[in-house]
Amino acid sequence: MLNIVVNSVYVVINALVLTYLNAIVMQGMPIQMFPVALFGSFLPCRVVGYVVSLAWARPAEGIARRLMNDPEPQGR
Repeated sequence: MLNIVVNSVYVVINALVLTYLNAIVMQGMPIQMFPVALFGSFLPCRVVGYVVSLAWARPAEGIARRLMNDPEPQGR
């Protein structure tokens, strides 16, 4: 459940930054078009964010456990 919250925050920040860089900086769109561009790119950013997050959840947990010397819970 915590992964959903963390991923949602990550996706919002990622979408804001990447949309600004793509639409305003690289494409030269006026700043008034930013909300439209953000609306168009939010869903793809969210899908990619969740796919990456779900794919890396177990490896990231394993790395964190090794770094902190935390044993894996019994029953897994």
